[in-house]
Amino acid sequence: MAEPGGFPRRFDQYVLLKPLARGGMGELYLAVSGSRGMEKLCVIKTVLPNLVTVENAKRFRDEAMVVVKLQHGNLVPVFDAGRHENQIYIAMEYVDGKDLLAVWNRCAQRRVPFPIDVAVYIVKELARGLAYAHAFGGLKLVHRDVSPANVLLSYTGEVKLTDFGLARSTLKLQQTAPGIIFGKLSYLAPEQARSEPLDGRTDIYAAGILLWELLTGQQLFPVKAAAPDDEAARRDSTADALARVRDPHVPLPSHVTPRVPPELDAIVLRALAPQPAHRYQTGEELRADLAAFLAATTPQTDAARLASFLRPLFQDIAESERAERDELVRGAGGLLSGSFSAEMAGGAALPAPPAGAPELPKEATSQKPRTIGRRHTDTAPDVGDAPGGRRAAAVTPHGHEATTSGEGHLGQDPRIGTTLGGRYRLERLCGEGAMGRVYEARHVDIGRRLAVKILHSSFRHSAEVVERFRREARAASKIGHPNIVDVTDSGTTPDGAFFFVMEFLDGVDLEKLIQLEGALPVERALLIAAQLCRALQAAHASEIIHRDLKPANVMLVNRKDDDDFVKVLDFGISRNMDLEGSGDDLPGRRGLTRPDVAVGTPVYMSPEQAAGMRADALTDVYAVGGLLYEMLTATPPCTGDDVLTVLNKKATEDPTPIGKLRPELPEEVQRLVMRALSRRPADRQPSMSALKDEILRCIGLRQGAPGHADADPRAAPSAGSRARTSTERTRRVRVRPWALGAGVGCLVGLMAL
Repeated sequence: MAEPGGFPRRFDQYVLLKPLARGGMGELYLAVSGSRGMEKLCVIKTVLPNLVTVENAKRFRDEAMVVVKLQHGNLVPVFDAGRHENQIYIAMEYVDGKDLLAVWNRCAQRRVPFPIDVAVYIVKELARGLAYAHAFGGLKLVHRDVSPANVLLSYTGEVKLTDFGLARSTLKLQQTAPGIIFGKLSYLAPEQARSEPLDGRTDIYAAGILLWELLTGQQLFPVKAAAPDDEAARRDSTADALARVRDPHVPLPSHVTPRVPPELDAIVLRALAPQPAHRYQTGEELRADLAAFLAATTPQTDAARLASFLRPLFQDIAESERAERDELVRGAGGLLSGSFSAEMAGGAALPAPPAGAPELPKEATSQKPRTIGRRHTDTAPDVGDAPGGRRAAAVTPHGHEATTSGEGHLGQDPRIGTTLGGRYRLERLCGEGAMGRVYEARHVDIGRRLAVKILHSSFRHSAEVVERFRREARAASKIGHPNIVDVTDSGTTPDGAFFFVMEFLDGVDLEKLIQLEGALPVERALLIAAQLCRALQAAHASEIIHRDLKPANVMLVNRKDDDDFVKVLDFGISRNMDLEGSGDDLPGRRGLTRPDVAVGTPVYMSPEQAAGMRADALTDVYAVGGLLYEMLTATPPCTGDDVLTVLNKKATEDPTPIGKLRPELPEEVQRLVMRALSRRPADRQPSMSALKDEILRCIGLRQGAPGHADADPRAAPSAGSRARTSTERTRRVRVRPWALGAGVGCLVGLMAL
């Protein structure tokens, strides 16, 4: 146990592992939450004890109120806020990587110039995040401190803007005092240095400075160094810097270094126009011009390219940091809250619920059976898959069907109205699957809408089911990608049931969308598939194979004007290549993944998976091909009257060529889909990244820009989405939140786990 003030130490529901940084207002700590085996790394930001005045406490609360509303792949999400022992704090996502300042310094140390395409890509992604934040919900948000230290680059190639501590929005309770300048001098816009009104174009200017500096390798507005004890020199240095910022003179980047293409000069100068009216008016305008440049010069520049640039720069550091984090997490195990041991799961006595606590409902009763566009049978396979493996209603251990409707009411549930962990108030039962129930919840401190999934009480003594449930949350938490449902916390209820907390999703799953709309427009299907590839590429980089990708596990949610933003769900039967066969899944037992058991949903299994062979990344490549086939034809690539028929077809027959079902499909799309569905893994695309690149090339060809570097599925709604009428939109079913699944899918074979 650490001494008070030492590390590790408990901090509310978190365990602080080590300090990360100290800023003008707060301290940052690496922290961990959750239960053993379900640890989630995060960053805790606290106000410095000597600054906890009423004014600063309000500013800190303002930050939480603003950023908790923002959910975007290019922004670091804040998922919790609270007070602990008179310290106020926020909890943010931990990004495994470096900030842009550290990358800049590393390049300088190694005399490595910043690649032009990587520099443009970073600022393009930054502009995408700013465009979202500036337009979000009418908040009129301005970051005001876009600088290298606040731009984070993950080792997997993500670009994320952090630290909205200086942000200004209509939500601000404590307005900035007149005449006070916040932000870093070298990255101030002219109007900011003059203490004039600010808007989103102020952040565009700062992004322009970053682009100029990355391209040239120099600082645009350096601040002269002064001795710490020389107050007069520091004042003169600050005054000089402010004067240059207020009346900027910006050399053309191509004149500073000839390696910069002249085409970028116009983009940089427009972003850095002294008058806001002459700049890019939105982040989207800047992003579009940078994307066009990449499309014309280096169309393959994407997150993988950024990751490949960072890898040799930080490979030794990244490995040592990862080992250190693992050691810190292991050392903090005894301090974690919500611990759920294997002994408890295996049948040891559970702690008695506190007096007055509600009893768990035994199971849902008298739910009306339903089908999801398929026939319903009273005798379903092991965990709720209809004949042929198509997903029907999940069946509870007592034989009652569980609805996945976000609108239904599943009887009286005594959990509703209770608060878990002192912060998650359960407000509504959204639905039920084979393994657990999902509730809409509200964070009591910051008001954030969440989803809480609680394991059925009848399973709490089953070590295998508990581990499947925990694995679902652990996998999603480990990957941490915008296109994968985010898991933020986990623990046990007072009566011993395991739970985890997720983001609240508002949308429709892909299975229901296909039922309602039939075959999708080509570009729309390709954009959805590209997002799936991004998500699974990140999963594979974390050495996790999904193995149960099917339409019901793909959620399409509404992000601004794009209602086809993909979220991949249900990692309950995912395979972690680090753990498989190691016996680490459950102490004293062999791993849950067995080479002689076919795991997944038969219709969407790869042939090797159906044969009980080892699953790898190419298994998920096959699944994405199957989803794309079904999106384009409204028919799965393999069907049958029963499970054995489907599995036999997988082994002996190729799918019907997609061109026979939809002859007007472009030939390149037909080739892409059928290659992904090859029975021999070696004949498929060699990786998820390669499949994604083929999909983006097809999108680019359809949009008249070969390669189309910015055919990014997060950028805008697809053509098919835009073409839908308002009537078509209103008939889309809203399922809120979808995180139920049919449990662990269909486990085919000898289930002696």
